Amino acid sequence: VNSAKEVSYSFQVANSSIVSRLTLNSTGAAGGLLQRWTWVWAAGAWNMYWYAPKDQCDAVNQCGPNGVCDPNSLPVCECLRGFAPRSPEAWALRDNRGGCARATPLDCGNGTDGFALMAHAKVPDTTAAVVDYRAGLAECAQRCQRNCSCTAYANANLSGAPGHRGCVMWGGALEDLRVFPNFGQDLYVRLAAADLGTCRPTCLRSVCTQFF
Repeated sequence: VNSAKEVSYSFQVANSSIVSRLTLNSTGAAGGLLQRWTWVWAAGAWNMYWYAPKDQCDAVNQCGPNGVCDPNSLPVCECLRGFAPRSPEAWALRDNRGGCARATPLDCGNGTDGFALMAHAKVPDTTAAVVDYRAGLAECAQRCQRNCSCTAYANANLSGAPGHRGCVMWGGALEDLRVFPNFGQDLYVRLAAADLGTCRPTCLRSVCTQFF
């Protein structure tokens, strides 16, 4: 349940012999705010199985719209390729709430826009995303290219297993982005042609692909 008056969560364990509970730690000390525990029968005690947040990038939308959080960088917030801080002064003070804006406007009507691949990503917030599990990644790219309001796309299959299909497309600003060291999704971000061949010092490593 997630409403204006209530947020609740429930879970089930696949193995009924495992006893587990989820707790909230108001101080955040000794293993984070959210903690999952399992009962160890031999020891007769609870053992912390998992906790969150684990790093600064676990906070929601840490770097603002079109900003990317990388816990292995200092500072942790960067702009997406082809974007720049909306307020350089605020970013210099590490106030990243304003996020990033495009360096070059898109030109979808002339068909010159392309996509930059951001690997190892946690995909953006999907509240307003469009999902089609019947479409493959190639079809997803074509749909996003034709739709001028589409700002990014990715495979809907989170497992990455071969043969799975699915298309997620985003419109507008990309919120709650982060990268991981060696896992995560491939995210394709729409850029103007002028930004496809340049990589600014403040933007993430990426490989450009362009569709004609």
